[in-house]
Amino acid sequence: MRVLVIEDEDKARQLIVRLLRQVDPGVQVVGEADNGNEGRELILKQLPDLAFVDIKMPGLSGLDMIRSLQPKKLQVNYVIISGYGEFHYAQEAIELGIKGYILKPVSYGDIERALNKAYTNLGGYSVPEEVKQTVKVAAVDELLTDIDTKKSMVRNAVNYVRQNISVRCRLSDAAENLRVSPEYLSRIFHDEMKITFMSFVKKVKIEHACVLLQKTDLKVYEIAAATGYDNDKYFCNIFREVMGVSPKKYREQHVETVFHCESQEK
Repeated sequence: MRVLVIEDEDKARQLIVRLLRQVDPGVQVVGEADNGNEGRELILKQLPDLAFVDIKMPGLSGLDMIRSLQPKKLQVNYVIISGYGEFHYAQEAIELGIKGYILKPVSYGDIERALNKAYTNLGGYSVPEEVKQTVKVAAVDELLTDIDTKKSMVRNAVNYVRQNISVRCRLSDAAENLRVSPEYLSRIFHDEMKITFMSFVKKVKIEHACVLLQKTDLKVYEIAAATGYDNDKYFCNIFREVMGVSPKKYREQHVETVFHCESQEK
């Protein structure tokens, strides 16, 4: 089978190529492209059996690229790859006659299913059992890689929250920054951290607020703004919910403690 991979993220593109070769060593990757315009030219030149196409790319998007090729009536099986879970992307793909839709990060199973479907469309062939047995070790390695990828993504999400303490931080913002669907990020974050994403955001912001209450003379409404809350009353409610006391009471308790400790040291 002749396959093209059209994906603007280098790491994502390399992962797909690696998985293709693990799932079926007989696959020929006849070209790679990192944008829709180059991808369109490659498809016309190589006439692949199967093309993995990212939805969001600079210039010509994946869906627009496929739409522009429809008048050519090429016998190409398309698999759309997306970091987003929005229904309208899937709906557009269906309208274009695209039957394969994968959410990032792409897994071994995603590629195997896509290949089997493409082989079926081409004439009833599927990935041979002996090939599947040959790549069992590779599949285990890929599973471990997938686990590492998820851990890395959660670490990046944690860093994103800490770097955005002073602004409103939503799950959708973090997911877009990491180029995954909010549903996927929410699931792996909770699996790894044992806390929901928004509960973690709240925890980090309030911890920072505690530091500001102890170490600065900023007013409560200024601290609210510094931690991404544009309503100081709402901030006070959240603070009390997390810490059990109001910001004012927390400052009184802890400034006295700090002052007492410093006096003893002197």
